[in-house]
Amino acid sequence: MASPGEGLVIDKDIPPFEGEPDVVLDEEGMVRKFGLEPQRRKADKAGHYPTCRWVLVERKAKKIRDAVEQLRVTFEQVDRKAFPIIRLVIVYDRIGEARLFHVRRLERPSRRALFHRGRKGGPVTVGDIGIEAYTPEEVGKMYKQSHLNTGGSGSR
Repeated sequence: MASPGEGLVIDKDIPPFEGEPDVVLDEEGMVRKFGLEPQRRKADKAGHYPTCRWVLVERKAKKIRDAVEQLRVTFEQVDRKAFPIIRLVIVYDRIGEARLFHVRRLERPSRRALFHRGRKGGPVTVGDIGIEAYTPEEVGKMYKQSHLNTGGSGSR
């Protein structure tokens, strides 16, 4: 794994929220970098942006409840003063628990939040951060849009 500042990394599961991430950590990398307990469940990846902020990402085919739990367990173990986490993201193929969750567009068309269905209603949060949810295709569109906005330049 590269350390922050070593060059941009393209990872189809890490959305380019603040430009493209310059570091992507897998589970093993997160254990080392964040000091996570190795035996506990954890998010699949973490992305570090050039702004020195982090995003945690869980990639799921359809079990959204499990993805929320893995983000929660990881978030609670990270020292957020040393590693500021700005976003929690689930990249999903489809929502298998549609009776429990749905995705809603927020104030900006490119931002999508995970919401509870039914009596709970409201956004799904961990700590004070709402969980965002995107399909792999939506993340791909974000990269295409970021390249259009930057004129396609960048280190790749």
